[in-house]
Amino acid sequence: MIKKKHFLRLVLVCCTLVLLIASCKKDDDTATDETTQVTGTYLGTYVETTDGGAVTVDDVETSVTKESATEIKVNIKVIPGLAGVVFTATMTDETHFSVSKFTLNDAELEGNGSLTGTTLNIDLDKVGTASDKVTFEGTKQ
Repeated sequence: MIKKKHFLRLVLVCCTLVLLIASCKKDDDTATDETTQVTGTYLGTYVETTDGGAVTVDDVETSVTKESATEIKVNIKVIPGLAGVVFTATMTDETHFSVSKFTLNDAELEGNGSLTGTTLNIDLDKVGTASDKVTFEGTKQ
């Protein structure tokens, strides 16, 4: 009778362990990395437009790096080591992103960007004006 009690306890403990292990939820890190296509280095043209005209700089290098599965950091190196535009953006899908308001010098900018094939387009508007903007168009290197 004692052996039978021990056997039943052993079976009960084993069943409990099997149920506990089977019911454990695996970590589901199924977040899709939306940054894969846009990350990289681009070479292109930077244009800054105001009411008074436009400044265009060719051969501008821009780097796009991953911050998270849905966030990127963009660094437009207008004059490397001296002047540039750096901001973070949120991917809206694998080839489009939105840029929340950020400050560049004394101006607040916001906008969006997209990748079509190997061409990256970024359009930033100065908050509160229709004419002041910053654009970049470049090809992935």
